[in-house]
Amino acid sequence: MNPSMQEDEFRVPGGTNFLIRIQYGQHQTWQGTIQWLDGGKMSSFRSMLEMVHLMEDAIHIHRGNEVEGQFRNWKGKEESG
Repeated sequence: MNPSMQEDEFRVPGGTNFLIRIQYGQHQTWQGTIQWLDGGKMSSFRSMLEMVHLMEDAIHIHRGNEVEGQFRNWKGKEESG
């Protein structure tokens, strides 16, 4: 099955959708990649906390109230293809 078809079957209408790939579990946390399906962007994360902050940032952007913070965000991330 085509990866984009797999991603589409998990999308929830009206929500903010992510595809999370856990690559490693080290130092009592996760490392991997997170793809913001609605925003068409992908980023790696070094901890579960960083992943949650990326998700929070995407939700703020989706709602139109972008917040500048000290944590990693989606600004400057390239669109995934």
